[in-house]
Amino acid sequence: MSPPEVLPTTLFGKMKSFLSSTIGESKLARNFYGVYRHQSMQMLKFSIHEDKAELFETLALRISVQTTKHKIVKNLPGYYLGVLRGLIDKALFSDAFMDYDVAVEGFYFR
Repeated sequence: MSPPEVLPTTLFGKMKSFLSSTIGESKLARNFYGVYRHQSMQMLKFSIHEDKAELFETLALRISVQTTKHKIVKNLPGYYLGVLRGLIDKALFSDAFMDYDVAVEGFYFR
């Protein structure tokens, strides 16, 4: 009888496990983790967004890896950065425009 499989508990371990099981490349986990830490530090400054951290951890990584099935991605950590930035921007600023009654599209700045 073999010992039970130990599931990773840290974000880095989860990324490494996910990348090795999907694309077979666990060495990229360090790059992905660095990108996530840099971007999430900006987001987590605002305590109202702390609950979204786990969503970004899994969603951005899954979107990036699934994209490799549909097209060639030359720089996967770079693509992950773009996806993560987009998700964070939407989370941080989507609620900001809900407070105003006037449509934003009607204004032109000169």
